Amino acid sequence: MPNEPSPTSGSPGKRKPKPKPATQKQKFIWAEETQESGHNYKAVNPNSGALGIAQIMPANLPGWAKECGLQPISPQGFLDNPKYQDQMVWCILGGYYDTYGAAGAAAMWYSGQPNPNEDYGQPSVRDYVNSVLSIMRNAPNVLPSGYSKTEVLPGGSTLTALGVIPPVGDDSWAHSIKLASNSFRQGTMTLSGQAKNVSHLTVKR
Repeated sequence: MPNEPSPTSGSPGKRKPKPKPATQKQKFIWAEETQESGHNYKAVNPNSGALGIAQIMPANLPGWAKECGLQPISPQGFLDNPKYQDQMVWCILGGYYDTYGAAGAAAMWYSGQPNPNEDYGQPSVRDYVNSVLSIMRNAPNVLPSGYSKTEVLPGGSTLTALGVIPPVGDDSWAHSIKLASNSFRQGTMTLSGQAKNVSHLTVKR
C-alpha cells in the first residue's frame, strides 16, 4: 500500500519544531518593551520625544548607534525601522542586563543608574523596577503561536519578541516617566545610560 500522510502532520515526514522556551533575558527585554510602549514601534512620547518600542531618547541615537556598530539614523528613520530598534535595544538594554541583572538594568533604563531601590522620580525608580519585574515574572514561557518573531542581531545573538500587545494610553509608564523629579541630584550626579547627554533631566524621561 502507498504511504499515507500522517494525520497529525501537514506534510509527510515533517513536523513543526516545538517553540523554544524564552530565556530570562528575552523575558526581561519583552517586559521592558511592554512597560515602555506596549510593544509599539511607532510610539513617540509627546513631552520628552522618546521614541519607539523601548522609548529611547533621540539624543542617545548617535552614540548608541556607534556603540552598537549600527549605521547612524534619523529619529524618523528609527521609528520606521523595527529591526534597527530591536538591534539597538538588544545591544544596549541587553548589555545592561548582562552587567547588572534584571533589576539593575531596569533601573539603568529608567534613571541612568543601576540601583533599583532609589526612591526618587514620579513614579519612583523602585516602583518602576518592581513593575518591570512583575511583567517579566508573568511573561509566557513559550512563544505564543502566530505572534513570535525572531531577529538575528549583531554578534549572532537572537532576540525573540514574545508577543504583540496593544499600544498603551497616556496613563502608561512611558508617559508618566516625564514627571520624574528634575531636581534630584541635579548638578551633582554623573549620568549614564538613557539619561546620558540629556541635560534638562536627571532621569531618562
